[in-house]
Amino acid sequence: MSFGRFAAVLGILAAGASTVSAQSGYQTNFDDATGWTLAGGSNGVVWKVDGTPSTMPGGIAQSGANSLNYNNSTNYNSGSTAGNSGTATSGTISLSGLNNPTLTFWCNFQTESGSEDATWGYDVRTVTITPASGSPVILTLGSTGQSAAIDACGAMGTWHQHTVALSP
Repeated sequence: MSFGRFAAVLGILAAGASTVSAQSGYQTNFDDATGWTLAGGSNGVVWKVDGTPSTMPGGIAQSGANSLNYNNSTNYNSGSTAGNSGTATSGTISLSGLNNPTLTFWCNFQTESGSEDATWGYDVRTVTITPASGSPVILTLGSTGQSAAIDACGAMGTWHQHTVALSP
């Protein structure tokens, strides 16, 4: 099972983050889960905004005491071979009036070896951007094999920043 820490915005599904901002439209450091809907999960693995487990490689947050994370507060494995997924969704964020808006977030992950490649098929980490009209854009995160619109993840267990160009 994967453990991700990051943040996402703009009606986005995230997978583990510490800070998120959309160029003056929205920003959070995840002091708590205000404005986010956390859903899904099984076998004790769920989305939370907290500082656990404190032994996270790279630290529990990029800055501050908490991060948005998908884990079971103890480790990164539910102990089950069954599928497990969950979503963390922000509220609607208007991009109108913003010039060249971007989504920027810090990410750190701990997954099964091999899942650093986004095409591997296990421990898939995605960010979904849902425009007011049109189809959702799903970006797959990885150190390799990631979606073309997002930069590669840094090494597992390290905080690294992602930036995605948005269109109002």
